[in-house]
Amino acid sequence: MSVDTYLKGKDLSPYQQLTVDDVELHVSPALSTWADHATVAVRSTRLGKKLEVLADHKHQPT
Repeated sequence: MSVDTYLKGKDLSPYQQLTVDDVELHVSPALSTWADHATVAVRSTRLGKKLEVLADHKHQPT
């Protein structure tokens, strides 16, 4: 999984666009295929803000 904040000139047509509060998210088709759900959190650190995305797999190993 990657986070990219520079979107100028990028083709975002394959991505599903979601808006949560004031945050715009673009979810890849691959993530929506294998992830059951995802949690997005913004945390403040001494160096600035950190975006964290945690995805749970649909088929987790036992």
